[in-house]
This record gives sequence, C-alpha cells and structure tokens, in this order.
Amino acid sequence: MLVPGTGQIAAGARRRGHIMLAVVALFLVVGVFIALQGLDEVIAFVIQPEVLLALLGFNVLLLAFRLYAAVDAYRAAGAQYSRLPDPPRWQVALAGVGLAVLLLLTLAPHAVFGYYAFLSHDLLTTVFVTDEDETSTTTSSPPSSVTSTSTPGTTPTRLVSTTTSSSTTTTSSTTTTTLPPLDLGDDERLTVLLLGTDAGYGRSGARADTIMVATVDLKTGAVVLFGVPRNTGSVALGERTAEAMGMDVYKNLISSLYFDAQNHPELAVREGDAGAQVMRETVSKLLGIPIDYYAVVDLNGFVDLVDAFGGVTLNVPERIWVRMASFTKGEDARVYDIKPGVRHLDGHEALTFARSRTGTDDYHRMQRQRCVILALLYQNGVADLALKFPDIVGAVKDNLKTDIPIDRLADLIRVRSKVETGEMIAVGFTPPDYVTGRNELGYNILDLELVQSTVREVVEDPQGWLAAHPPDPKDPLSSPSDCWEVED
Repeated sequence: MLVPGTGQIAAGARRRGHIMLAVVALFLVVGVFIALQGLDEVIAFVIQPEVLLALLGFNVLLLAFRLYAAVDAYRAAGAQYSRLPDPPRWQVALAGVGLAVLLLLTLAPHAVFGYYAFLSHDLLTTVFVTDEDETSTTTSSPPSSVTSTSTPGTTPTRLVSTTTSSSTTTTSSTTTTTLPPLDLGDDERLTVLLLGTDAGYGRSGARADTIMVATVDLKTGAVVLFGVPRNTGSVALGERTAEAMGMDVYKNLISSLYFDAQNHPELAVREGDAGAQVMRETVSKLLGIPIDYYAVVDLNGFVDLVDAFGGVTLNVPERIWVRMASFTKGEDARVYDIKPGVRHLDGHEALTFARSRTGTDDYHRMQRQRCVILALLYQNGVADLALKFPDIVGAVKDNLKTDIPIDRLADLIRVRSKVETGEMIAVGFTPPDYVTGRNELGYNILDLELVQSTVREVVEDPQGWLAAHPPDPKDPLSSPSDCWEVED
C-alpha cells in the first residue's frame, strides 16, 4: 500500500515488483521537482480549472494503480503459500479483513483529494470570472476607471462645500482640482473594492454599509486597507454613470449609491453587479487610484464566512452591549454583550462587533470592520484553511459576488508568503482630518487632495508612512498588535 512493488518482490513476483518500483520512483522524482517550486507556486498552478480537472483524472489513475498493487501483492502471496497445507479459516478471514483495511486506507486520501479538487473547481468556475468573461469585461469597461474617465493631470469635480458662521450655514458650488491619478502599473499591484451590504432578512434593498479598498503590492506583499465612510456625500460620478443617473455629483450618502445604481442595469457590464461596478468607478475617482475588481458580501454572508473560518479572535477595547435584529429568517432579535479583552467571536458576534454604533459612531465602526478583516487574514494559514476548506467554499459560493478573474488569484497566492500580517496598514478617511465640510443634505465632504495625497504616500512608501504615523496609544483599534495580532 505504501510502496507499490515491495509486496510483489517479497512474494516472489520480482519482475512486476521492480516495474512498480520504477513507477513509484518516477512519481517521487516528479514530486520532488514540484516541491522545489515552492508551496505558493504549486498552489498558484493548481488553482486553474483545467489543471484541477487533469489532477482529478490523475488522482483516479493513481488510486487504481495503488489498489491494483495492494490486491496483486495479496494474490501473489496467496499463490506462494498455496503450496503449504490449508491454513485455518480464521487466518484466511483475518488476512481478508487486513486487505480490506489496507484498501480503505488507500482509498481515503484519494477520496479527500478528489473532494477538495471538485470543490475547488466548482468554486472557481462558479464565483470567479473565466478568461472569456474577463476579456469581454475589460474591453467593455476598463477596471481602472480613473484613467479612462478623467483627463491626465486634473480631475475636475463639482462639489458642494459649506461655510459655517456663528449663525448661518451656507452652501456653494466649487470646483476642486485633485491630484493626477496614481499609476500603479499593470502587473505590480492588485486592488479590490470590498463592499459589505446590509441586504438581509427584513430589509428592503441593499446599501453599501462597508466600503473598503484593499491594495496588495505583488512584489513586496505590502497590504493596505483604505476605508471610505458610508456617510460621505457629494462624490463625483463617472461619465457613463452620470449620464444614466442624470447627475455629475451624487450628493446623497455614498452607501446609497450602491442601491440607486442597481436601478440602472444598463450600467452593468455583461451580467455583473451594476451597483458594485458604479461603486468601483466612483471610489476609484475618490481615492485617485485604479481599482481593478470588486467583491461584495451581505450581512448573512459575513456571518457564514466568519463561522466557516472557525470564528475570529479580537482584542475588544470597550464593552459592546447592543440588541440586534435578526439576520436571517426564523431567528429572533438577540442581545449581545461582548466584554473587553481578548475574545473569540463567532459569526454573529463578529458582525455585531463590526456593525454596532451604540455609544460610538460610524468611524469607530470602520476601525472595527478593518480589524475583523485583518484578523481573519492574520489568523488563518494554509493548514487552517485546508481543514476549514469545505465550509469556506460553501460560504463563499452562497454569499460572494465578484469580478476577480481566476488568473489573478494566482498573483495573490504567489505573494502570500511575503505578506507581513503584523504590518498591514489600515487608513480610514474620517473627520476631522479628512473632511472639509458638509453639503446641503448634511453629509460630509471629503478633502480630495488630502485623501489622494495620503493614498499616494501610503502606496508609494508604506514603511515610511508607518514610521510617520505610529499607532495612537489611546486607541487600541489603531494598533495592529493590539487589534488583530492576538492569540487565543
């Protein structure tokens, strides 16, 4: 079972045994060659649908070879002992049971591998974009919408600003010239818009409750998360979106833009998510960087994902006591009491931690949301993911919408081992630093030049930015080591 061919040699069938040993030696040579490529390269190669199908076929052939080797060795041994007096029946039965056990042990790892390969193929072809889809999508609507919808050098944007005196608040229309879009290169960085919507049981429509941009340097592994407040107003729209919606500037909450854009299916490329595509374009203009792709998950999906990961361990800085409405049908409202300290939270508790505004505000909530995301990244290695893989696949398939193509996943895997999880940067564009005033609807207007210069500084020199902006000792959520770098 373990080394096909040795049983045949021991039973006297040396020729067959040596042939099988030669096959085993060939497998070992190929295995060593593959192992020398490194784990990241191996996984990056394997997560291609056509490769997974080939591996499924090879897995069946290898299983058949190993089963044949075990059965043939048993028969060869039986032929050798047939010249001896007939053994007692119990010995024959025991030998048969031993063979059955060996065959089951041989089958088990191949069954697990086949199941995981099937799940992987199903996940990749169901959730992520194929090569054909990617070609059609990128040619119809370039992901880097900033560069395609603005004139290099300046980005004219009509904004509503406010001036506050002791007795009155006035609004005026101004024109702001922002920094030229930052060129991140075609192959050196991957940037994804992460949207968490409030779609769920008992809710009408969906708004972008969480808006984050994750950008990964594919050379160094540096990871940065930018958080855009949901109550940001007066954001500039791209040309196509502005024409469809009849406005150049969206004055309402940016979180509502996701919902409103869903009413314009003509803005969707192919069968994509119109709301996510419009949000990607808008946030790209806001931050001044190209955003390649989007990923959207709703409330129930967040709960399922955290539970699939086995929960998440966080350092809770302050007690959270809140009554939350039910997230799914059939559930009652619950009171959550999350006490300060290092806590291991399940999906519902993690969602409560990330969404609660009781006693705080949207901006503290943004910090907690980034904390949960980074904790999941930090606390789950390859071995953890392998054990949790079936549950993660189910949660992702049911709850994730994205236009990330399969081949870009390989880029992320190749850089996985370079990621310094303890130094991941999270920046939230919150008041008072990043806000210049409020529009007539009462929503904050971001200081575009400051936002975009901050993005540029962090992206171009993350280590320098970390040195210049040490964590606030009075704010545990601002410190990587205090927030997500914790142990159970």
